[in-house]
Amino acid sequence: PRENDFRYTRSVNEGATRLIRLTNDFRARWPDGKFSSRTEFREEFTVYASNMTCAAMSLRDLKSAVPRYAEWDTRFDGVMSDYVAVMEQGRESVRTRNVSDYRRFNKRLDEVNATLSEALLALP
Repeated sequence: PRENDFRYTRSVNEGATRLIRLTNDFRARWPDGKFSSRTEFREEFTVYASNMTCAAMSLRDLKSAVPRYAEWDTRFDGVMSDYVAVMEQGRESVRTRNVSDYRRFNKRLDEVNATLSEALLALP
């Protein structure tokens, strides 16, 4: 069981780090959370959103065999579902070139990132 604990928590932490790193990398490339009408922005956002969605879905599918993680895992699944939803919101705002929706996407993404941090602190 201790090895299962380690593998599960390591996978969760590595996956969460990947989500944060993907966002930080994208924001470094396109600073200030500003929408750009450039083709490169839209193309890079599409790749970023796909990578984020894939990573969040993989983490959501990750389950521990250790019973003490069951309640936490349910909460974490909700956070990962929030990532999937917010990335769809972002994808749509970029597709439609809606600057106001893109600002709302960035605000919501920051909220989901904060929820992720809180969940990680509560990891048993």
